Amino acid sequence: MYYCKFLYHETMLEEGDIDIPLHSHPFWQLEYIVSNEIILILENEKLVIKPPYLIIIPPHIKHGFSYPSNHISLFSIKFKISGNKKPGQILFTNPSTEMQPFCKILENETLGKKIANANRIEEILLPLWKRYFVPTTIKGLNQQDLNLEIKNYIDSLRGKRVAVSDLAEYFSY
Repeated sequence: MYYCKFLYHETMLEEGDIDIPLHSHPFWQLEYIVSNEIILILENEKLVIKPPYLIIIPPHIKHGFSYPSNHISLFSIKFKISGNKKPGQILFTNPSTEMQPFCKILENETLGKKIANANRIEEILLPLWKRYFVPTTIKGLNQQDLNLEIKNYIDSLRGKRVAVSDLAEYFSY
């Protein structure tokens, strides 16, 4: 059983030319980039992220950011997941059609400096987190759902090579 605990959030609107050096922390971080590109720094790698984009960074992963534009809109949420055994890899994804309602709620709930309803954020974060970070048993999935699970996993790898044996191991098949 997993539980989500919202910690805090930051909203960046109309700021820019800011650098956040490499750091890590013992909690999860979600970045939803709405407008203008940002640079994500991972160890020795710099990735240019163009909106709309959603990034979920597991605990203890060294990362930093550079915000080169003066007109950035992004939402950053820090949260803990209890019951977590293995953090996994960073998730990079374009918000799909199914994620649009989540992104809209995220925007509405994090306007300004205060969260309107932290429970609401936790209610939408946990299923999103589970979808991408809890291995799915593929038994009982129909072919269309299985194809979608495999596609989402491959998309999360951001172009890295993956062998069929890696997919079989990940999906316990």
